[in-house]
Amino acid sequence: MSQSCPHFYCSDCSNVILRLKDQKISWNDDSPEILERIASTLPECECGGWFTPGANPKCPNCRCEFKHQSSPLERLSDPYMILLDGAVKYGDEGPEYRVRITSR
Repeated sequence: MSQSCPHFYCSDCSNVILRLKDQKISWNDDSPEILERIASTLPECECGGWFTPGANPKCPNCRCEFKHQSSPLERLSDPYMILLDGAVKYGDEGPEYRVRITSR
């Protein structure tokens, strides 16, 4: 299992949460019960939305959601976390860093 799963995006923006406690719960178990257990503890995002299974990153300009090919259950073991410019990465204790893409 990758170190970047399970991760969950905000329902309203492109912020993402990756918590160690969720990794411990979901290690080698991607059952609907585990997904429901984790989902029930996901916090509110700083933007006012909620971290939720099935949410995806959104275009920073038009806010169009980038659809994912897998179900929320399959995404418990998805190792590819997409961090867009301006997105905040949350951890167990809240916001950890904001992504800033700059040119040279």
